[in-house]
Amino acid sequence: MPGLLRLLPVALPAAEIVTLIIVAQLIGIGWTLLALAASAIAGVLVIRVLGALSLIGLRDALARREPPAGPLLRGACVLIAGMLLILPGFLSDVIALLLLIPPTRRALTGTLWRLGRWPSGSGRGFEERGSTVIDGDYHEVPPDDGIVPPGRRLGDDPDDRPRPKP
Repeated sequence: MPGLLRLLPVALPAAEIVTLIIVAQLIGIGWTLLALAASAIAGVLVIRVLGALSLIGLRDALARREPPAGPLLRGACVLIAGMLLILPGFLSDVIALLLLIPPTRRALTGTLWRLGRWPSGSGRGFEERGSTVIDGDYHEVPPDDGIVPPGRRLGDDPDDRPRPKP
């Protein structure tokens, strides 16, 4: 798997170029350029319209005090799909369209959710990732009854230090 990820930055652009050449030979250069321009415009519209709808869904989830993970993942898929549509190439357009179809998007986000190491919901889920949690208590200290004269700041004079009350 790591070897495949190392090849991806080289293999994907090469595959896009080969696909563009094949499509241009089949339908012509003009229609290919028109299709690429149309997909770029569609990408901008996807980001504007579906991105706004994703933000509304996120806001509604937060208003209902629900975890925002689902709307955030859907919004990320929409944003990635829009960016892939803007990029020239037909393979990236196919990947973008797959991200825009709700069942495939749900399957992808479900798979990512299961593969990720997310907090368990017990309130202390970050301990699994090696973080240190320090439990503690706190109490508020009431302000000193003395008033600092105008033009001076607290701490300018040693007598301004807070004193314990008797």
